[in-house]
Amino acid sequence: MITKFMKAMHRLHKGQRGMTGLETAIILIAFVTVAAVFGYAVLSAGIFSAEKGKESVYAGLEQAKSSMELKGSVIAYGAPGTDGTINNCEDYTEWTEGTGVTAAQAVGYGGGHSVQFTLASSGTPFTTGQVAYTDVPTLDLSEKTFVNLYVMTDTDISGTTDDKLQLLLCTDALGATPVETLELPAITANSWTLVTLTLANPAGDDAIESVSLNYATGGSITSDVIIYLDNIAAGPPYNHAELIVFTVANAIAGKAIDLTPSPNNVTVISYSDRTTYDANINWTVTFVGQNDSDYLLEVGEQAQIAVALGFLATPPGANDVLSMQVKPPHGSVITIERTIPANIDAVMDLY
Repeated sequence: MITKFMKAMHRLHKGQRGMTGLETAIILIAFVTVAAVFGYAVLSAGIFSAEKGKESVYAGLEQAKSSMELKGSVIAYGAPGTDGTINNCEDYTEWTEGTGVTAAQAVGYGGGHSVQFTLASSGTPFTTGQVAYTDVPTLDLSEKTFVNLYVMTDTDISGTTDDKLQLLLCTDALGATPVETLELPAITANSWTLVTLTLANPAGDDAIESVSLNYATGGSITSDVIIYLDNIAAGPPYNHAELIVFTVANAIAGKAIDLTPSPNNVTVISYSDRTTYDANINWTVTFVGQNDSDYLLEVGEQAQIAVALGFLATPPGANDVLSMQVKPPHGSVITIERTIPANIDAVMDLY
């Protein structure tokens, strides 16, 4: 019996062997490798998720923070009412051109019309003197003290003896007999400039028959010059705001902001008051102080933005509230809300 049992036990273990150390090591290495690959996949997914979360946070911060900030005051320029209009420059055919000058219609300072004068440097060239004149119904300006007008040129005009614009108020119909010769200051190219000229002898300005625009050059011009003229008016009184000017700067470490002006602007300015809302108004920009002469507002630079209100059927008057939103392509919106004072002056600091 014992012998049979021993034979049975012998047959049970016959042909079987134990696992060697090498095989165990191979299996262990396989498990470790799989675990490592799995761990790397999990870790990579975690890192990717964390990076995406960080990018979302930074993107949110980028949109929440302002890359642009308002610097200094918001300035408004007053203007006389329609009773002081000398010529609104809505129709270029009202003007008679001088030698070497061509007149045409152009977009005005606030979106209406202006008169464009092109002074030729070749062919029949413009030299110096009268650019153009317009006859007007007899005007009595004896109770006025100033004349306002908007001017823009395609080249800088220094305002010196041989490079200056003049506005002549004349008592004849051809702009040849001036009783007032009003000299314009220096004009910076490609930006509308509101010019206020003080009348030297209002008492003698009681029978104005024509207005002449002259350009004193001291000789012939070397290249064509384009001059835009708009909205010639006399005052006082001032009864509404016609131009809003404010300065912006790039916030510390802010991204450069594209301030290419209208009509190719990517920074949008909207306007609203009690009667009007315009989502994308025209504006111009002039960089002040140190800059690199491009339209990018970078750290350390300041830009002066001018918004002409000529596009409004009813410009803001005394005690009216106006609001503008400056919307750069990135960063938060700057909201500017101001009230026109009860007494409107030539220049007003809006609070």
